[in-house]
Amino acid sequence: MGEASFSSWANHCCLSFALSFLSCTRWILTHPTQVCNASTSRTAQSDGRRPANNPVHCGPFSKQSAFTLIELLVVIAIVGILLGILIPSLKKAKEQVRFVLCKNNLKNYGMVAGMYISGNKDTMPNAWTCFYNRHEEYPPDEEYPQAEPHRYCRWHNPRFDLTLNPQYAGPFWSYLEMKKVQICPTFIEIARRFGDRHPQHVETIPIVPNYNYAMNQHLGERKITEIRNPSQIFFFSEENLWLTEGWCTYVFNDTALCVIKDAHNDRGDAIQPWDCFGTFHNAGDPGLETGVVNAVFVDGHVQTVHREESQKFAIIKQ
Repeated sequence: MGEASFSSWANHCCLSFALSFLSCTRWILTHPTQVCNASTSRTAQSDGRRPANNPVHCGPFSKQSAFTLIELLVVIAIVGILLGILIPSLKKAKEQVRFVLCKNNLKNYGMVAGMYISGNKDTMPNAWTCFYNRHEEYPPDEEYPQAEPHRYCRWHNPRFDLTLNPQYAGPFWSYLEMKKVQICPTFIEIARRFGDRHPQHVETIPIVPNYNYAMNQHLGERKITEIRNPSQIFFFSEENLWLTEGWCTYVFNDTALCVIKDAHNDRGDAIQPWDCFGTFHNAGDPGLETGVVNAVFVDGHVQTVHREESQKFAIIKQ
């Protein structure tokens, strides 16, 4: 079930429940005679008396055909309480749907990477130019008379939406010409919240994500046969959009995820960290520093990874 389908289903369930509750409550309030007659009839039969033919009117609402203000407020309060219980659970379930969709995206990345490698003499793509055919800023061209302001904004610059401007596409794009697969559903919300925080952000460029997965820089243009432990080396993964002291000096800004070997010493102290895995999935803190992300590995499997595992899964062991 997709995210949109899940949201529609959840909203439909809440609305249906509320309408059913309102209908039942209204029927009880507007038909007290039937309820009281049934009760009186059972009482008379149990006493051995013949039930009266005249209806018994009971309750303050017996002659009303519509809600009073108090009744309506009571019903609204009950529905509000129920929704207050349901919404947190639905929100958590929605995030899980996004998490699964992200894994499916990366699964597609793994399959496409295998196709690329098979068609390029067992060589992996260049991490810097796998999706775009230029690493540095693009110069002016016939369609865009101004040069690219800064390449760190390319991930959210509408000019570099490859579905609209394939002239900028690198060799990997032809194997995966679907923008939806390029973007994790959770990252769309992350971009809204943190997109303008990344270093060298240009305020005039709107934040419209074009992609959010980055390739392990250590794999660039290497032969697949050089990777002795493909199940232990990640191919593509996700980064944060904000700096975290001690963990990264760069954030998600291009198609390469560069983890520096021995960026931390034996005590865990930072020496020269560049990039690392992100932390925005399933985080338990407002700053999203305690979460995880997904990664697809060279052998094609997808798994959840933690920031502390960045070097473990990035560096190719000889």
